Amino acid sequence: MSFFKYLTQASLLLCCSIANAEITPITSENRVNPDTAGHQNFPIVASDNQGNYVIAYNESVNKTYSTYVNFYRQDGSLIRSNRYNGGSTKITQQQVAMNEFGVSAAVFTANSNSYLQIYDAQGLPKFSGFVRLNSNQNLSYSSQGIAINSNGEIAITWLGCGSSPYRCDVYTRQLHADGYWLSNEIKISSGSSSTSSTYGSSIGIDPWGDFVVAWIESKSRRAYSKHFYKGGNVKRNTASVFTTILRNQGYPKVAVNQSNGEHMIYWSSMPKNYGAGNYWNVYARKYDSNGRKDGAVFQINQQSSMWEPTARAIFDDYGFLVAWNRDEGDDREVYAASFSADGTNQSAKTRLNAYTTGQQKSVSISRLTGGEFIAAWTSYQQDGDGLGIYSRKFTE
Repeated sequence: MSFFKYLTQASLLLCCSIANAEITPITSENRVNPDTAGHQNFPIVASDNQGNYVIAYNESVNKTYSTYVNFYRQDGSLIRSNRYNGGSTKITQQQVAMNEFGVSAAVFTANSNSYLQIYDAQGLPKFSGFVRLNSNQNLSYSSQGIAINSNGEIAITWLGCGSSPYRCDVYTRQLHADGYWLSNEIKISSGSSSTSSTYGSSIGIDPWGDFVVAWIESKSRRAYSKHFYKGGNVKRNTASVFTTILRNQGYPKVAVNQSNGEHMIYWSSMPKNYGAGNYWNVYARKYDSNGRKDGAVFQINQQSSMWEPTARAIFDDYGFLVAWNRDEGDDREVYAASFSADGTNQSAKTRLNAYTTGQQKSVSISRLTGGEFIAAWTSYQQDGDGLGIYSRKFTE
């Protein structure tokens, strides 16, 4: 058999196996929160290239607020639990990110300020206390997005809101996991008037330290993006992610392929003729490593949702894997589907949660090893009291 013929047949086999990919659970659901009293919600999961992972979530019990950043081995055994008790002061984790070597960073909000902590592969915090991100304290600040690459370069976003007039702006900054800043604080300004706000931001970073910020502009209700070089100089100016006029565009997210810097921006949108079964949908668009649009917008979900779905995604050499929540009568369930880089559907929509009573929502996913991934979500009353966090592993 000639090499060319062998290669052609192998390519066809690869094509067919991808086209018929299935998302299959490989574990049962696992309750993440050891304590079941009160509410545990808004989980975020991230992982390294050995299958170790971190799950961060928030907790409220009788008006006492805590946030957790818990580290696990590949087999699911706990490495370390970091609990931050805010007492009657609300403290929340907003995002966590982990690179291939297990170095992690998380952002928090407390006392109207935005904070950061960095962790080693064993879950040990680098700093004795949180590092405040906002240089000023004249506004109300809240953390939003964080991303880290294999070099330990971290990009973050947070929100600052004032009241006279009421306006919010997204800020971004870059630092290294060793603890030094790589850029100055940068305010993202795309508002069309003094009262037009930017909010709902997300951030992604490529293998070379360049980063992209995506956000919503309040007056137009459009999603925008802006690309930066490492250090904060502008790489590609502000541009609308999706120019089609819709009623609303929801919070955008960024997923970067760490092997080549290509990335996906994905978001939810409400059509102009909202109602009567025509509700929220999830869309995505691919960008090349220079921040140029690379292909058409494609739709993720096959059935619209009355309530805005929260979506999370992975973009890597296996493709584009997206998870989201969807209304099903009075309940909500979490689903996932995989796509090729050009938006071609690779797998059928698959429900991730086995427990289907009540609402399952706020799903987060991260790649483990090979084609495996882990998902974590919030489930109502499954742990017997309020909201709880559950995780499950899958293969595709």
